[in-house]
Amino acid sequence: MDGRIIDVLASYAPIYDLEGEWEGGVAVYKDITERKIYEKQLKQLALKDFLTGLPNRAFFYQKLNEEIAAAQETQKSFALLSLDLDKFKISGAWHLRIEGVGHQMFFWNIFIYLTNYDKNKR
Repeated sequence: MDGRIIDVLASYAPIYDLEGEWEGGVAVYKDITERKIYEKQLKQLALKDFLTGLPNRAFFYQKLNEEIAAAQETQKSFALLSLDLDKFKISGAWHLRIEGVGHQMFFWNIFIYLTNYDKNKR
């Protein structure tokens, strides 16, 4: 035992004697840590673009619904800025190319924010 906390699946079953009286029970525990890792990876794939790692439409709607619910709960408003980024391309790990748009620094900052969204949110 190294003190780590792990995810387990627990199953319990009673044991009865011949007269039907409860005599004890049996418990089975299974380590499902690996399954939880796969689930996290699948969620990541479902919410991010495979090539760019940027949040996708599903991620956007999930976060939008969370913000709407939070605004309703707290009775506060929020703002939504939507940008249509036609001809927006990312090539290579660090190279950003914006065709036909003169505000490259603005879009670069948006790109950095989106790629680090999860880290900033936590």
